[in-house]
Amino acid sequence: MIICSCNVISDHVVRRAIEDPDTSVARVSCLFGHLGCHPQCGRCAPTLRRLIRESTAGDATHCPAALDDIGDEAQGPPPGAAE
Repeated sequence: MIICSCNVISDHVVRRAIEDPDTSVARVSCLFGHLGCHPQCGRCAPTLRRLIRESTAGDATHCPAALDDIGDEAQGPPPGAAE
């Protein structure tokens, strides 16, 4: 299944990158960097975060807050926010 339509990234590619012992994919931005692409619209970020959380659920070395590095900023500041 395609998770990121902007970069045409499938769930299989994401899971392989997350599970690769030679990479440290603890954040969404790390995943994009590892795959050699950049977030575009940000709509895939919640799904990517969920996949990373699921893979690191039993790992006490990862901070859940660190996963939230891409999302709203890919879509710009919220309405009424000071720039």
